[in-house]
Amino acid sequence: MVQVVGQGCWTLGVTMQRAMLWGVAGWCLWQLTLSAAESGAGDYAAMVRSHSALLAYYRCEGDPQTLDDASGRGRTGHWGGPAGESVDGVSATLGRGVRLAGGAHLRVPALGEQTAATFEMWLRLRRPPSEGLAALYASDGWSPGFWHINLRGPGDVELAVNGASVFPRSEPETVVVDRWTHLVATYDSELGELKLYRDGRLLMDEVVANAVPLNLVAGSVGLWQNGQPTRPLEADIDEIAIYAAALSPAQIRQHYQLAKGIATTPVDFATSVRPLLSAKCFGCHGPDVQESGLRLDVRDAAFRGGESGEPAISPFAAEQSYLLQLVTSTDRESRMPPEGEPMSSDQVAVLRNWIDQGAVWPDALAGHLEAESVTTTHWSFQPIARPTPPASEEPFVRDGNAVDAFVLARLAEHKLTPSPPADRRTLIRRLYLDVHGLPPTPEEVEQFVHDESPTAWDQLVERVLASPRYGERWASHWLDVIRYGDTHGFEVNTPRENAWPYRDYVIKSLNEDKPYDRFLQEQIAGDQMDMAAATGFLVAAPALLPGQVGKDVASMRQARADELHEVIVTIGSGVLGLTIGCARCHNHKFDPVSQTDYYELQAIFAGVRYGDRPLTSPESVRLGDATPTAANV
Repeated sequence: MVQVVGQGCWTLGVTMQRAMLWGVAGWCLWQLTLSAAESGAGDYAAMVRSHSALLAYYRCEGDPQTLDDASGRGRTGHWGGPAGESVDGVSATLGRGVRLAGGAHLRVPALGEQTAATFEMWLRLRRPPSEGLAALYASDGWSPGFWHINLRGPGDVELAVNGASVFPRSEPETVVVDRWTHLVATYDSELGELKLYRDGRLLMDEVVANAVPLNLVAGSVGLWQNGQPTRPLEADIDEIAIYAAALSPAQIRQHYQLAKGIATTPVDFATSVRPLLSAKCFGCHGPDVQESGLRLDVRDAAFRGGESGEPAISPFAAEQSYLLQLVTSTDRESRMPPEGEPMSSDQVAVLRNWIDQGAVWPDALAGHLEAESVTTTHWSFQPIARPTPPASEEPFVRDGNAVDAFVLARLAEHKLTPSPPADRRTLIRRLYLDVHGLPPTPEEVEQFVHDESPTAWDQLVERVLASPRYGERWASHWLDVIRYGDTHGFEVNTPRENAWPYRDYVIKSLNEDKPYDRFLQEQIAGDQMDMAAATGFLVAAPALLPGQVGKDVASMRQARADELHEVIVTIGSGVLGLTIGCARCHNHKFDPVSQTDYYELQAIFAGVRYGDRPLTSPESVRLGDATPTAANV
């Protein structure tokens, strides 16, 4: 049974958000039993209707003037604005779809209060939102618990439950123009989980605070209501279903597979795929010969691809896999294999289904490549060494430190002599200016000058280093390296009112004498180490505000690429000792960095976004429990 707890409404929407890796296992509260219709390769509609939690189901079939509820529960929808135009649907199996244009939108009746829900649809975008935002699904109004799913200009999807702590956004181009996309959003208020699936794979998994139950009041697919900007959706839609439960990843994957005609019975690599590759491909792309740099007997090499730069195998995306494109090509010059019989339709189906099922290649059969030996003399890649200091009989060297020994040896090479020892007034002044950036007080000078203790200097150094002024002074050097600023930069240069927790984190780390490796780890992966304020390192560089970015797709993509570029530049200069930014447009002319290296590194940080978020860790509370400018990762 579905519990009805409290009030709330939902809306679904598309915007930008960090990219999450696809998931395999399901963690949903509601685990629905798979019926015989669903577990087989039967009728898609029968599979959808088999869910006991199904609330409403609009197939968009036949006369688009009518929107019967195919769930059998009598929740008939209707058109707001002009009626949609009937168009070809997702596939011949699923029949027709409906085109939304000129303000056409589907009105969905109220579906009651729920603690969990799933919204499922097939979508073919005709053009990006004209206002930079379009409604996929929107409850009427904007009260606590209402759920909006919005589509942003670059194809990002936003899941916004009003009252929750965050409105998570997916990666750019989650939805692209002229391609049918299977979108499923799930929400579980008891677990606080918001998830987004694309084409059967988990794309975004966010745990939100202040999760509220849903109240599925009347809403719209394709338009906002009740005084909001309308933000119409221009797209073809098909097979819209709403459930009073969060469907599991396995169920969502089966929906996608059945609609696309992908076999649900797993294709075994060892018995079906490897023998096929061996017979048709290994002669030119095996252990002995790798034409065009492509090797298909080793998993890593096969997934990477060859000289074309295209991945030979793209898991879950057979049509995008270069290998499948080659074996199905109608051009005899490019079709593979180039000699002998081409793959039969049955063999192509095996390969296609294996890739669409995730291209599962067991570790035991993965093979291995000989490690490539790469050497470089670049200074930042050399191991840290502790050379033996040059010997010297000078008292200040013998009783001092290794740095003095090296300096004295180099002076001797140039036939120079060191300056005479400084007096105590000069020493304390140099120490304070170097460590604190401020001169000592007259009282501190007099105390040191008249201190006759043989350890007076050592004690003074310890005392100066123990002062909070040390962290404040030396933090500025690190903040300069990463280009930190209390403003956003550029010609507008608006204040960053919440940047200070990161600055205070750096000061505190220096005053605590934190190990350098830990210091770097926290700044790169602070969200995983309960040190969220430290991630300000990744977004400390100048950044454009949303209002400064054009609403067209090209401007949004350029702004996003610029954001990631700043992250890469910070990582390169601050951590690696490399000017990586040059490789954005071409292989680096001096440092050992290729353009491929640049974009591979960029992909690692593709989930990072500029913005403010609450600090809730014990460490952040000690820093003031602010909402800083931190990396949303």
